[in-house]
Amino acid sequence: MTDSFPTIPWPRYWLSNEVNISDFLNQGYLTLPSKDIIAFYPEVPKQLADLRDIPVLILLGEPGAGKSQALADEHKALQEIGSLVIYCNLKDFGVGSQDELKEQLFEPEIHKQLAAGCHLTILLDSLDECGISSAESWLERNLLNKLTASEQIAIRITCRAERWSESLEKAFDERWKAKPNAVQKLRICPLRRDDVVIAANALNFDAEKYLTEIATREIQELAALPVTAKFLLQLYQRGQLPQERTEVFKQGLHLLCEDSPMRQASRNTGNKDASLRMLVAARFALGCLLKGCNQIWNGNHVQCPPTEFSANEVIGEDNLIGNKVNIDKAVVIETLELTGIFMPLSAQRFQFASRTFAEFLAAWYLAKSSVPYEQKLKLLLHPESGRLIPDLYATSAWLA
Repeated sequence: MTDSFPTIPWPRYWLSNEVNISDFLNQGYLTLPSKDIIAFYPEVPKQLADLRDIPVLILLGEPGAGKSQALADEHKALQEIGSLVIYCNLKDFGVGSQDELKEQLFEPEIHKQLAAGCHLTILLDSLDECGISSAESWLERNLLNKLTASEQIAIRITCRAERWSESLEKAFDERWKAKPNAVQKLRICPLRRDDVVIAANALNFDAEKYLTEIATREIQELAALPVTAKFLLQLYQRGQLPQERTEVFKQGLHLLCEDSPMRQASRNTGNKDASLRMLVAARFALGCLLKGCNQIWNGNHVQCPPTEFSANEVIGEDNLIGNKVNIDKAVVIETLELTGIFMPLSAQRFQFASRTFAEFLAAWYLAKSSVPYEQKLKLLLHPESGRLIPDLYATSAWLA
């Protein structure tokens, strides 16, 4: 259903990780100080465009907060003004693809311009989803330690706050130690109330009435988080606005599994219902998270790369949603190609449009499963240490 949702040009703001963001929040929405009092604040939220003179920005935020979109917007903005820029989505790289990443980071023509005196900005997205073993150490060895002319280079890197590496931060500090405050750690701010109004107007319904409904349910924090904001707006359109965060995701993801009006109009629809597609998506989610895979391979099973999850693994019988159903190749293809839960990387590769989707769906599947609690718990714990596997923290939180 995402192809019927308009692209909303939300301006995103960032604030130092050391500043209390609650000073800039009003009922969950970001509120910027007015011009007549802004001078009384030692620091205020800023956009990435306002921070281009800072060499290193560590950009943190919770899942679904819009970090990747903000970085993609900055990439586009830099290109439009003719800046020299390298953009790498780190979740596209796993074990065995280190050389590909290195080639992208050290593209000869770009570094030739760097050597000629040009300024270069390197944008690194989704460090926490990178499949390269010890990605932080790899970046330190193969990027930071090999960069020349650091005074001509700026780096922006996004990551979930709880997965950020202090050791990598120290490496940045050491590399840029000659310049004071060269490395800054920022956290992405929620949407403003005006941003939600813009989105409501784009969908042609009464923004104030919608905001009143949100306030009545006391879910303003969800309305100010991009991933849930879109769900809420679409569900409100249908008169199905839920009360709970879990229901927001459950109904929102079910919505993404339906054939959108655009697909219906073009007759690009499938034969399987949304509930079955959501079940298949949940099986993909659980499989990908347990195997530590970011990408799904929908080609020949024998040719599946070891770092990717084969689509064939979700084929088979399942009785999670009531009656026993047979999941065949046709419904797998529909789920990957016709839902808003996945995005294509190539003709044979797919990934979840948001890791948050995968984390919720995996938890939803486990919660509904009749498997004994002890067995579910074993899936989430490291077999040797008995501790919760870091990549499954968010899934565990949904289950709780």
